[in-house]
Amino acid sequence: MFNFSPKNDKFYDLFIEFTSIIEEASNELTLLSRNVEDAEGISLRLKDIEHKGDDLVHKILQELNNSFITPLDREDILLIVKRLDDVVDNIEDISGRYLMYDIKTSREKSYTIVDLINESCKKMKDLFIKLQNFKTDDSIYKVISELNLLETKGDYAYRDGMRELFTTEVNNIEIIVWKDLYEKLEKTLDSCETLANVVEGVVMKHA
Repeated sequence: MFNFSPKNDKFYDLFIEFTSIIEEASNELTLLSRNVEDAEGISLRLKDIEHKGDDLVHKILQELNNSFITPLDREDILLIVKRLDDVVDNIEDISGRYLMYDIKTSREKSYTIVDLINESCKKMKDLFIKLQNFKTDDSIYKVISELNLLETKGDYAYRDGMRELFTTEVNNIEIIVWKDLYEKLEKTLDSCETLANVVEGVVMKHA
């Protein structure tokens, strides 16, 4: 049955619920980066978290299908859901690479990017809490700016890690492995900024 309520805040609540899944995934990634010997167990937990994200995507799409009136344009809700899911998928993909490459030792430079991912993921909840009131409170722009800054810091950390990789005595296999991992870490941080930019676009459209 269609939900005809003119004020359906359930979508905001579901977005915020999704940010808890994102934060849970990023905490596991942080743990993985420092405890590669537990990669298999952490990877299994991340797979379960990724499944929770998929279930929530399905729940949001069902809600969208059953709602006649939505607080945001339908295409914006769909895009936000896609970008939320991208963040979780990227994090889970990183854990798969740790397993695939049988990483025995992490590189110090990778911690910086992982920590930036974790910090970005923790800001997501605040971003979507503020999205509920963006028409009367413009403080959401501060969170978006902070997320953009974290991504910029990630670019520098990525370059530092790659420079160290290619300027120290490292065997060719390790170069291939860590080049891929650094690129995936950067892509994951980029996906956090992309989500923030999507939200910014939605806010500006409705301001």
